[in-house]
Amino acid sequence: MYALEVKLLNTTDTPYHGYTEQIPSMPLFESLGIENATTTEGVEKITKLMWPSGNENFSKSVLMFSKAVAELYQIVMWMVAKSYGIEEICESLLESSVHVLRFMKYLCPQGDDQGKSSRCCSSH
Repeated sequence: MYALEVKLLNTTDTPYHGYTEQIPSMPLFESLGIENATTTEGVEKITKLMWPSGNENFSKSVLMFSKAVAELYQIVMWMVAKSYGIEEICESLLESSVHVLRFMKYLCPQGDDQGKSSRCCSSH
């Protein structure tokens, strides 16, 4: 991945929506989130951070993928709402949704820890 200094610039007011660095309870895990990943603005924010001169292929791919997943999310939410008989509130729930795309990196234990049941990350 990229230099730690660059990744640390991916901040947000919402916990775990930006960069999550290796922490003591999960030393083999780090992640990079893109808040508002279904919008051009959200994707461009992280793209300009990681590639100051831009990366059109990355931006297009992330935006296309995020929109496809968000569409699937909406379909599933409508199905669940219908099954519970709460279709009338589903639209407001969907409008209040914030879509975050997260890239995760899991490392394998190395050296003396290799082969032991070292935990990569906590249950989620």
